[in-house]
Amino acid sequence: MAMLCNANEPAWDLERAEKRIRQHRMSDAVVEITLPDGMQAPAGVTATIEQTGHEFHFGGFLGAARVYQDRPEFETYLKRFSQVFNYATLPFYWSQHERQPGTWMLNEHTEKAMRFARERGMTTKGHPMMWHNTLPAFVEQEPSVEKIDRYVMDHVRMLASNYTQVDQWDLYNETPGIRLKPAENGARRWVESLGGPGPCTQKIVSAVRQVQPNGYFLLNHFRHDDPQYHDQIRYCLDHGVDFSAIGIQTHMHKKPDVITPQQLWNMLQRFAQYKKPIHLTEVSIVSCEPLSDWRQVQQQEAVVERARRNREPDPAIPSTADGERQQAESLREFYTIAFSHPNVEAIVWWSISDEKAWRGMPSGLLDEQLNPKPAYETLNQLINHQWRTSERCDVDERGRVSFRGFRGDYRITLAKDGVKLNGTFRLTAESPSVTSVSLQ
Repeated sequence: MAMLCNANEPAWDLERAEKRIRQHRMSDAVVEITLPDGMQAPAGVTATIEQTGHEFHFGGFLGAARVYQDRPEFETYLKRFSQVFNYATLPFYWSQHERQPGTWMLNEHTEKAMRFARERGMTTKGHPMMWHNTLPAFVEQEPSVEKIDRYVMDHVRMLASNYTQVDQWDLYNETPGIRLKPAENGARRWVESLGGPGPCTQKIVSAVRQVQPNGYFLLNHFRHDDPQYHDQIRYCLDHGVDFSAIGIQTHMHKKPDVITPQQLWNMLQRFAQYKKPIHLTEVSIVSCEPLSDWRQVQQQEAVVERARRNREPDPAIPSTADGERQQAESLREFYTIAFSHPNVEAIVWWSISDEKAWRGMPSGLLDEQLNPKPAYETLNQLINHQWRTSERCDVDERGRVSFRGFRGDYRITLAKDGVKLNGTFRLTAESPSVTSVSLQ
């Protein structure tokens, strides 16, 4: 493994992290420019080079499309989303789309979210193929383990077959958490009949790989320090289970879950030992005082869900000015450390807006009126300015320009005889030593 920092330099220091970002997220580029007539670009002409997209997955969860889909604010919600994100997690919760066997129908807000993301060229991820917290009642209450097995395997194969436009999938979400379900729960009986989270994952991956041999499939769990999650990962690695990446959730609604830069770095280093890409799949940082413990979070969530179900005034905890400043600063630290780690491939912010926020806590990047909070402005500054390349370079005598930029998609423009000519290229770690671009 490459040396990530000097032994005397704390890896979680933001200045050191920015150095790692320049090392691991940027590449040198030499672009050879050809004009429409086939001639090389003349020496001395200035070319403008603008990055139009990131290789890295900066993402968000489009689940709140259900809140806005029939309201005028829907376009604002989608616009704000697309201004900072190139990666969209889509809600495929089984019980929301199929209440009776054989009646699967993707609901309208997920269809709209998926169409929006695809039209804007975003990478999409279905969340999830399977999760014991969103099972239809006919699966959860089915007495026959053999029949549950048929339901689950038919379901995951159906998703892999029918939604090939979805680029990535969370497999069985939070599999080790099945131990928290009652013994009679259908999913728990099924997982235990297979031998636990590892063998269960093995069976699902085998099924979906038959449908999508080149698909991208993730593990995902809510506790990075859960020994059973690490057991699941090691089982899969030891038994040749062909999963693609490791997902880690970081919801910080309570004080014990608030992650410092040092803790985040140490966590990423622990998962890096598995030599798989890391996705920070669900990030929540609140703009209020985090609650003290899990009991308080459960109480808050129950009160909010009851009020929303009964159409009563929403007892959500309000955002505060101090909380918003702290949220923005914590976001900056979190994204800088995560983006600086070479194993991290994606960061996904969970609640986009504070309206109907999960757990009734303000972890959105936007307020209830969809106005950007300081955290949104901070993220926009990082993604679209600080970590985005814009250069003006003079063409050399060989018709080339050279620069160092963040990996991703680029547009190059120069003027000849008063006419603007444009071309595009992609910069990656594997880009050739010289990239040829024909202008139009």
